[in-house]
This record gives sequence, C-alpha cells and structure tokens, in this order.
Amino acid sequence: MTGDDAGAEPTRRLADPQAEWWTTEDVAAYLDVAQTTVWVYRQRGKKGDASGLPDEDELVVRTPRWRPNTIIVWAKNRPGRGTGGGRPRKDQPRAP
Repeated sequence: MTGDDAGAEPTRRLADPQAEWWTTEDVAAYLDVAQTTVWVYRQRGKKGDASGLPDEDELVVRTPRWRPNTIIVWAKNRPGRGTGGGRPRKDQPRAP
C-alpha cells in the first residue's frame, strides 16, 4: 500500500444482477452481510424456517448456486427484523 492509500476504505464487492449464477459470496455481497451469515440463512431454509434462504437452484459438487432473481425476490419478500416473535411488548396484552 502506498502512502496515498493509507486509511482508504477497502473496495466493497458488489453482486452482479446480470450474472447467470450467484454463489454464497455473491449473495452475501447483495445482502450486505458476512458470508457466514449466508450459510446460517441457508441452514435455516433447509430446516423449513421462513427466514431462511430458498433452496439453491443448482448444486455443483458442494457449492450452492442461485439465479440472481431467486435471491432478489426472496430478499424483497422476507420478513423484516423483529418479526419472529420474542417477548410481548409491555403495552400489548398477553395471549391467553
């Protein structure tokens, strides 16, 4: 690194929506999460959790691959943060 590059932000990899296939690395870039998070999402999906990734469109050896549109549509329709239940709010009556 030269003196001019010192302190510069690393360039962020972007997922190409025009690509034929996305790997976990591409999915992570698109969702702006760590690649390990994508693996967690994938395991949730395999267990039937609605917040998990959809099944891969193709599995090459042990590498899952998705069509970009599969992930884009899933991401737009996935529930937002905090919709998984948890403690009831103090101002909400408890369910019987």
